[in-house]
Amino acid sequence: MRVNSTFSSLTITAVNHSDSGLYYCSSLEGKYMTFSTTTRLQIREGNRISSINPDRPTEESCSPPKVFHLLTLMFGAVIAVLLSALLILIFIKHSERKDQREQQRDGKIPHFQ
Repeated sequence: MRVNSTFSSLTITAVNHSDSGLYYCSSLEGKYMTFSTTTRLQIREGNRISSINPDRPTEESCSPPKVFHLLTLMFGAVIAVLLSALLILIFIKHSERKDQREQQRDGKIPHFQ
């Protein structure tokens, strides 16, 4: 990869199937990251290489795999269950303390400080 203040390039030598994927450039402007148009590199059999640089990003090249949606749903459910358990524990502790205060007020349990 070559980079200078106005130009950058990436040269892949000895291309193989693991080089297939989406390539793009990015730059940091202040506190914001700017990305270029995506280039999709597909490696095919018979040493034929195709590079596609779409004018508009296609749904296929820009959408995350479906596994991310499934993981997001699963982690969301886990978080909801954990938060519910935490709220139930807080409610139980609050009720126990309320009962203790009432018993101390009624004189059934000695009050220690």
